[in-house]
Amino acid sequence: MNHIAIYSRSGPNAGYGHKVRCERLSNALRDRGADVVLINHPEERTMEFSEKIIVDLLGTGKTKDLIIDLQENDDEFLRRLRPLARKLIVIVGIGHTITKETHWIADLVVYQAPFDCARGVPGENIVSGLEYIMIDPSYAVKEKVEKERDALVYFGGGVSDEYADEVCTKLRECGIASHRAFWGNKLWVDCLKTDLYASRLFVGSMGMTAYEAIACGVRPIVVCRSLDHVVSADAIEEDCGAINMGLIDQVSPIELATTVRFCVDEGATEIARAVDGLGVYRVAQRILEC
Repeated sequence: MNHIAIYSRSGPNAGYGHKVRCERLSNALRDRGADVVLINHPEERTMEFSEKIIVDLLGTGKTKDLIIDLQENDDEFLRRLRPLARKLIVIVGIGHTITKETHWIADLVVYQAPFDCARGVPGENIVSGLEYIMIDPSYAVKEKVEKERDALVYFGGGVSDEYADEVCTKLRECGIASHRAFWGNKLWVDCLKTDLYASRLFVGSMGMTAYEAIACGVRPIVVCRSLDHVVSADAIEEDCGAINMGLIDQVSPIELATTVRFCVDEGATEIARAVDGLGVYRVAQRILEC
């Protein structure tokens, strides 16, 4: 039996997607018979505190595998923990903080990016691409749901309520029927798939929800909270038909609303399901094999 510890960080302003994808991965690994301990620390906890918890959990003898999902990669943190783990797996977004040293320290680096992250460096043990995006595997089962609204609106952590409220106001003024989901609401997480299928468009911040919309065949119209999100949004715009509006501080709510209005008027709301919902199982299998 594989014994695995998974560690992630999240907080009130960011990181919820990291927490949720680690929960999905832990479930997939348990389905394959692994013994999994999942730890999520809020971002206000110090790395020193987290390191002590992980060290105590790993114990001695290098009998457990360690999976780490940080918002910002930390090679020093990885280097101190590596001697204690049987295998070390690092999960990242597009990997702007990943270095060649990270690849040397880790047995596997799992990118949550919609493109090939190998960067032409031979010998890298990596996982990347749309087929490895770790959305909820329930998205693999298609639903037939009547369209109830033009847009589902969701902005993740780091986006102010004032901005989200103004987007909803401008959508109403443009005659768009929309529903807003709220960040971190467990009831919302459980019912998101049905909400997406019942919507013609997804409007919100770039992140896991954009990939979930693609899995439902719903066109995402996204703003980005960081430059690495812009890179990912550019990729799903080119490959999947999403619309990348750019960095959020450069996109006004009325610009978002008028883009939605145009897509609805033109019937440009459906896209191919380029994400199949099985990515978390593929990642779990690669982890068990590495």
